[in-house]
Amino acid sequence: MLGADLAAHMRTVQQLRDLTQAMRSLAAARQRQAQENFVGLRRYAEATLAALQQGLALLPRSTQPSVQAKTGRRRLVLCLSEHGFVGSLNDVLLTKALDAVAEGSVDLHVLGRRGLRRCEERGLTVIESDAMPTTLVAVAQTASRLVESLFSAVSTDAVSEIEVVFARPLGLSGYEPFRQRLFPPQVAPSQLHGEAPFHTLPVEELTAHLLQEYVFAQVTWMIGSAFACEQSARFAAMDASHRNLQELLGELEKQERAERQDSITSEILEVATASLLLPEAKP
Repeated sequence: MLGADLAAHMRTVQQLRDLTQAMRSLAAARQRQAQENFVGLRRYAEATLAALQQGLALLPRSTQPSVQAKTGRRRLVLCLSEHGFVGSLNDVLLTKALDAVAEGSVDLHVLGRRGLRRCEERGLTVIESDAMPTTLVAVAQTASRLVESLFSAVSTDAVSEIEVVFARPLGLSGYEPFRQRLFPPQVAPSQLHGEAPFHTLPVEELTAHLLQEYVFAQVTWMIGSAFACEQSARFAAMDASHRNLQELLGELEKQERAERQDSITSEILEVATASLLLPEAKP
């Protein structure tokens, strides 16, 4: 590689290294924020689950199974990535989703624009889509839109079963694909000991509200998990790219030093050769 070409190549690699460093830092900051909020979202989901269990225990046994519709279709919600540079995250989640598709007819609802393009590339039919949140503030907003859409489909008997495929954190920086039933909720009534919990609403109305709150909490937790894992996957991809570019830049710098040394050596040889050809000076 000539000197000018080598210098241009080094500048390009340096710019790419700086870009990956910036993206790595941003992903790390968002990942840290998501992990700090993840515990709160999980506790919220656990609290609404416990409340729904108590609410179901108040219902007469004859009415407890009535929450499931009988005529609708299966709906599978896929929480994929909003942007790229996430390694194999989308493919891992799609592999998990295809297991559900293989079990029978299912309608796909995809969150994440980059993930949506990946579905289209695989030839999957998507009936509805939305963006994944890019900030923590947008997690609850995305969850609200999704819950509204799902409850609208359930209320019209268009959907009778809902499952969600998403990534949940595994360790400090890892993730795992997970598939969870959302509706009808697989929630067993709790065993009431002593007096029943005090309530002012009719039991049926109270349980309906608890069910909505439970679904919203679960969806918020799932989307929050997916958001955290997307940042983890992006950080891992950018960290690997940054290390590779740093190594490449080191090799190019070695090559530059070698070429500079060769150039200096050639100049010295030319000067030495030229001096030998010059006539000796007479005294």
